[in-house]
Parts: sequence; C-alpha cells; structure tokens
Amino acid sequence: MFSMIYLWLIGAVVLAGADILLGTIYLLIIAVAALAAFIFAVIGAGILFQLLAFAVFAIAGCVYLSYRKRKNSVSTDADHLQHINDGHSVEVKEWKENGKARVFYRGTVWDAKPEKGSPMVPGLWEIVGMSGNTLIIKLKQEK
Repeated sequence: MFSMIYLWLIGAVVLAGADILLGTIYLLIIAVAALAAFIFAVIGAGILFQLLAFAVFAIAGCVYLSYRKRKNSVSTDADHLQHINDGHSVEVKEWKENGKARVFYRGTVWDAKPEKGSPMVPGLWEIVGMSGNTLIIKLKQEK
C-alpha cells in the first residue's frame, strides 16, 4: 500500500522538475527541503518534525541564496551604459551642409554633430555623448 511519507519525495521530484522547466533556483531549494522532510519521515520522525525540517531547510536555503545573490551581484551602472561610447575617437572627413558628418565607428556609419562651440573642421574627433542615434563629438585636442 502507498505510504504517506512518499508524498515528500514526490513533492521534491515535482518541484525539482518545475525548477528545471522554469529556471528558478528557489524551487530547487524547496525541493531540497521536501527531500529533507522525506528523510526525516523515513527515519521515523513525526509529522511535526517533518514539517519543521521542511520549514527550516526552505527558509535557510532561501535566506542563503538571497544573501549570496546580493553579495555576488554585479552593479550594472546604468549611467555607464548610457555613456559607453564617450572618449572614443572618430575621424571626420567632411561636414555636410546640415551641420552633421558621417563617421565610421564600431563597424558602421553613424551621423555625428559637433558639440556646441566646436568648429566644423575635418580631423580627429572625440565622442562626448549621444542624442538618439547621433554621436555628439568635439575636436580632439593634440597632446
């Protein structure tokens, strides 16, 4: 006959399978907690100890994972991502009548316009920002 202690094992397997499908580690932690409760059930512990083992393992695992994620998280500085092109050099060969130039950068041709107050002369320019898909550039100073 089917013993009720195997419900912990079935629950652990179902949760582990769901974790594989969904890709979240938290379900795997709950599955490990259910496996711990199953082990307590097999060695003859009462339902109270099984539930206690399940709760302790689940809470401890989630707290540990939360701490570990916070400790290992890499700060994605959004400001840095917005200014990833700043400081790179481009060469302007000629300026168009509309006050823009076409420059070759990162394997493709971009529109570029000068920073306010910059003279529109051909030469080596430095990227100082972006406006939409247009690079904002300033004349690179010779060192």
